[in-house]
Amino acid sequence: MDENQKVARFPATKRERRRLLRRSRDGRIRLVTLLRGLTGWLLLLSVILFLAANFRLFLPDNMRRVGTYISLGLTAEPEDLSTIPFVSGSYVDAALFGGGLAVADSDTLYVARPGGLNQLTLQLGYAHIALDTSEEYILAYDRGGAGITVTNALAPLELDWGGDQPGASIINASMGRDGSFAVVTDEAGYKTAVRVFNKDQQLTYKWLTSEYYVQSAAVSPDGRRMAALAFRQDGTALEGKLLLFDLGRQEVAAECSLGTSLGVEARFLNDNTVAAVCDTGAYLVNLKGETVYSAAYPASDLVGFSFDNGALALACRSYTKSARTEVSVVSAGGGVTGPLLVSEELASLSLSNGRLALLTTAGLHVYNDKLEPLWTDASAAGARRILLEPDGTACVLFGKEARLLRETQSEDPIDGNDTPAADAGDP
Repeated sequence: MDENQKVARFPATKRERRRLLRRSRDGRIRLVTLLRGLTGWLLLLSVILFLAANFRLFLPDNMRRVGTYISLGLTAEPEDLSTIPFVSGSYVDAALFGGGLAVADSDTLYVARPGGLNQLTLQLGYAHIALDTSEEYILAYDRGGAGITVTNALAPLELDWGGDQPGASIINASMGRDGSFAVVTDEAGYKTAVRVFNKDQQLTYKWLTSEYYVQSAAVSPDGRRMAALAFRQDGTALEGKLLLFDLGRQEVAAECSLGTSLGVEARFLNDNTVAAVCDTGAYLVNLKGETVYSAAYPASDLVGFSFDNGALALACRSYTKSARTEVSVVSAGGGVTGPLLVSEELASLSLSNGRLALLTTAGLHVYNDKLEPLWTDASAAGARRILLEPDGTACVLFGKEARLLRETQSEDPIDGNDTPAADAGDP
């Protein structure tokens, strides 16, 4: 080898190699080296922030729960995955949540999954527990008491009352699609109060009234408006009102008189339309306070109702010879489909994504958006309640468990000639 030949020594350590790359005469090499270093630090920072925001995932209980999920997935039989047993053997209220159920018994809230898996258990101790849900959150409150809880699938969340947490009893509470929710309370010094929380559980709006008794309140899907179903007393006369609020202003934005009807429940069908179900009538009202649709019925004739995105299903007693109940579906624009005549006793109904599910003494019956029969399942006879998921899965609640029924598991589609529910048509 030529003694004058120069041999480049390869750096022995990573630090030395990085130092040479950062001092390279080629600007492109220096830039790539800098970007690679920044990427590494950003990845490390992202991991730290993720762990800080989701530290509950790594608590012992949650780690055991993950192990249970894996075990369940490996060992569960197909029939197990269509049943959700209730831990206490009973339930007070239930709502669809995250592919399973939020279930409340006399004093405990469970997030239950098919196959007997309980993702969350919360001891609440509420006397009269009621539930409402959005895609990410569960709202549980003590009707007539002061307790209220918001939780996700892992753990309860802290409510920010802004120093204004009341001790008054809760009349009603409801959760909007984005996780915002409204709470109606019996406030000292006032007839009622309505508080609105955003999806981050922060108090953003409060309305105190000495004029109205509010029975139900709802938040719009975009979280920007609130509707209050109320009544006021003028001497011996009662006047029902649907009051509309823009959450950026304190005063009432619009109102609609409901005559002598007393409210049962109000919900937004979309950002621009509110549905109000009352004891003697049902109403759809736009943001200007104008009535888009109304239907009157005697106080004892309301059988049930179900709200969906963009529609309301209303079931009332029928006085025809061939039916006990008639069910109509009203769109947010005021268009009516039906009535569908039902000859059997109606136990429950649920409207979801254009499908209507009816639970009667004869079993489960599912219809499309034109109220044409899709499928039926007689095994649901004797159930107490039906909850229809957007994909068409029917969650049928019995006394001790819930069963998930689907069209592929069901019997043949309904034949209008031999089933309790006939085709839609005029009475």
